[in-house]
Amino acid sequence: MVVENEDAMWQWAATGLLEAAGYQVACCGGPHDLPHQHCPLVADDRCPLVDGADLVVNGLGIGDPANRAVLTALRSRRDQIPVIVEIPALQLGTRHAEIPGCQTIPFPARPKDLIAAVDDAIRGRRVS
Repeated sequence: MVVENEDAMWQWAATGLLEAAGYQVACCGGPHDLPHQHCPLVADDRCPLVDGADLVVNGLGIGDPANRAVLTALRSRRDQIPVIVEIPALQLGTRHAEIPGCQTIPFPARPKDLIAAVDDAIRGRRVS
């Protein structure tokens, strides 16, 4: 799975939590953390991390246009890969409709909620 988040500490914490639950995790800091601020999935339709993933946990923040483009590329170009999107709890109701095909969890995600969402997505159950 791939964890996408601009916060290196959050990446580290989520990786440790998910690895302890038995998952293999790769991380990406998003387009603002990449050379020329371009996501390879958005720019070239190729991303070695996403192409090898069975799930993406996206916590990049969909209010930013570059981050939103990553999520759009995931849904339009890799629609077979489940995507869990972290959304601030107060925006969950309004933002959920903006990201069809994605599962949502409130940000900040509690460890047990993140693990449950990942478990459910991997097993093919929908969580919203």
